[in-house]
Amino acid sequence: WLLQTIGPVDLLEAGIPCSGASRAGVAKRGLKRMEDHPLVGHLVAAVIQWISALQPALFVAENVPDYVHSASASLLIAWLRDAGYQVQHIVLDATDFGSLEGRRRWFLVAHPPEVTVDLGALRGSAAHRPTLAEVLDPVPEHDPAWRPVAYLKRKQDRDAEKGSGFAMQWMSPEAQRIPTLRKGYHKGGSTDPRLRHPSDPQLSRLLTAAEHARIKGIPPTLLAGLSQSAMHEACGQSVDTRPVIALGRLL
Repeated sequence: WLLQTIGPVDLLEAGIPCSGASRAGVAKRGLKRMEDHPLVGHLVAAVIQWISALQPALFVAENVPDYVHSASASLLIAWLRDAGYQVQHIVLDATDFGSLEGRRRWFLVAHPPEVTVDLGALRGSAAHRPTLAEVLDPVPEHDPAWRPVAYLKRKQDRDAEKGSGFAMQWMSPEAQRIPTLRKGYHKGGSTDPRLRHPSDPQLSRLLTAAEHARIKGIPPTLLAGLSQSAMHEACGQSVDTRPVIALGRLL
């Protein structure tokens, strides 16, 4: 019934969960391999089931760059080739497409052998290099969002003593590249990038959810009605729209 309801599929896209493949996820759970993740480690099997059932003309998958080294990726690529697809994959950096965020993602494209797809054509530098100032909200200097976060600075000192490598990340309006904004960015963790106060070096703030969305190129209408924390989580789990739009146009 479900397959009949969906009907013929030209393009199937899969954002396979990366919780077990990301370095943070592996470190947090102490995984030996990403497939050991109790919630999402097995989901490549579900993806293969859907491809087999729907028989799409084109298949696109997205994940963190480290996913390519996983057993799941090896299984997926081998299965697609045995099913008659030609398989290509590439890592794209959103900054090459005009984004501020240094967000790198792995994209796999499976297509019929008689169709020419040149993923190398997606490489290139953006014509315009924006600055963070272009996406910032007008937050007054006396707004309570500006905080001293002394507890984070103390944690940074403890991490430095332990040699753990964790450190706070600072941003300025002049920045043309910023670190990756994660799905839990609204929690303000010890490594989440913060914007320095324009006049008080002791103060800083997190980016607003609207600023986060602009950085990734996400239309506000897609986030309408969500709370600030939910907006941050949605954006943090999203791709940057620019390289995906470029890939979509190519296909």
